[in-house]
Amino acid sequence: HDKARQMLMDNRQKLQELSEYLYEKETITGDEFMKILNA
Repeated sequence: HDKARQMLMDNRQKLQELSEYLYEKETITGDEFMKILNA
């Protein structure tokens, strides 16, 4: 539980970017996901 929580907190900004993208576009491809994740 603690490890999963830490992973989420460490990646909070990327998760926020992904959620904003999904809110706007409603879908995401694997390539788009990786582009945001690796930015």
